[in-house]
Amino acid sequence: QIPLKNVIELGYKKSIFGNKITILVDDLSYIEEVPNRDNNQMTLIIERKHIETAIDFVRAIRLDQSEKEYNQGMKNG
Repeated sequence: QIPLKNVIELGYKKSIFGNKITILVDDLSYIEEVPNRDNNQMTLIIERKHIETAIDFVRAIRLDQSEKEYNQGMKNG
């Protein structure tokens, strides 16, 4: 498991070659056991039948991160 606070970037890419979720983390220890990772980034290949779930997942995480950033800004502002 990767805590959301350690996710720097979360991306979704849809193409004719396949659909992918990329996760960039600030601590390599969370993904050091993942095969084919690229330093502190891992890529997950999404099967066609799971595309909508993957899109919803990325949206939910991005929304959560945006809300936390907004609330932090309100506290500091």
